[in-house]
Amino acid sequence: MNVPIGIMAVTIILYSLPNFKLPDVKKVIDYGGIVTFTLALSALILALTLAGEGGYSWNLIAGLILLSGVSFTLFVWAEKKAVEPILPLHLFKNSIFNVSSVESFLAAALMFSGVIYVPLFAQDVLGMSATHSGLIMIPMLFSLTLASIITGQIIAWTGKYKKLVIAEFIITGIGVVLLATMNADTPYYLLILYSTVLGIGSGMAYNLFNVAVQNAFPLREIGIVTASMRFFRNIGTIVFVPLFGYIMNFTLARATVLTTNSQALVLSIQNIFLVAIVLTLAGLAMAFFLEEIPLGGDEFVNPDGREETNTPDMKGNY
Repeated sequence: MNVPIGIMAVTIILYSLPNFKLPDVKKVIDYGGIVTFTLALSALILALTLAGEGGYSWNLIAGLILLSGVSFTLFVWAEKKAVEPILPLHLFKNSIFNVSSVESFLAAALMFSGVIYVPLFAQDVLGMSATHSGLIMIPMLFSLTLASIITGQIIAWTGKYKKLVIAEFIITGIGVVLLATMNADTPYYLLILYSTVLGIGSGMAYNLFNVAVQNAFPLREIGIVTASMRFFRNIGTIVFVPLFGYIMNFTLARATVLTTNSQALVLSIQNIFLVAIVLTLAGLAMAFFLEEIPLGGDEFVNPDGREETNTPDMKGNY
C-alpha cells in the first residue's frame, strides 16, 4: 500500500516543490556527528525501554545512561568542528527554536498518551475487541488531520501563530483532563468524544512549530530547523512512551494487591493522564514565552553579509 503512495509523493515533490538554489552550501557529510548522535540516542532509548519494562538491572540502565551522556558530549564537540553539522549548535541561540523544540517534545508525548492508552482502555476495561477499539480511534485521527489543515490555513490568512499555540495546549489540556476522568462505567461514545478533543489539539501542533522556526531562520537553514522539529517530536515519543509504561507497571504492581485487575488498570491509565495534565500545563506556560515574528517575506542576513528572503520570484526560485 505504501509503495504507490510513496511514488505519488515523490512525483509531486519533483514537479511541485519550489526550486531552492543555495550555491554556498558545502556538501560535507558530518560523520562524527552522525556516529556520536546515533550512539547517544540508541543508548538513551534502550535505557528508557528497559526501565519501562522492568526486571532489568539498574546498573545496566545507569551504564547506558552514562554511555548516552558521554556520547552526547562527544556529539557537541563534533558539531563545533563540523563544516556542515547535522544539528548546528547556533540554532539554540534562537529563543523561537528553543521554545518550539520543547513544545514539539511535549506535544508528541501528549498525542501518544491518547493513541496508546485509549485503545488499551477500550479493550481491557470496556471489553471491546481490537477491531472496535481501532474504530474508536478513527474520529481522533480524522480530527487530528483536519485540525492540522485548518491551522495551516489560519496561519496563512493571519500571518500569526502564537495565539494558536496557546489555544493548542488549552484544547489538548481539556482532552487529557476528560480522559483522566475515565472509569469502568464510561460509555464508548464519551471515549470517542474525549479522544477527538485531544486529536484536535494534537493536530494543531503539527504545523505551528514548523512555521515558527521556518519563519525565524534564513532560507539555507529551513531544512535543518524543520527536521529538528520532527526530531524533537520523535524524542518526545521515545522518552514518554516507556515513561508512561513505567507509570502503568508501577501502579498495577501496587494497586492489584488492594483491588481487582480491572480497577487497577483504570487507576494506572488515570495516572498516565494525570501526568499528561502536568505536561499540558508546562506546554501552556512555555507558549507565553514564544516570540512571534509576523509571516511574509522577511529578509535575513547570512554570516557572509548577503541577504536572503523566504519569498519566491516569478519562476519559483528563492
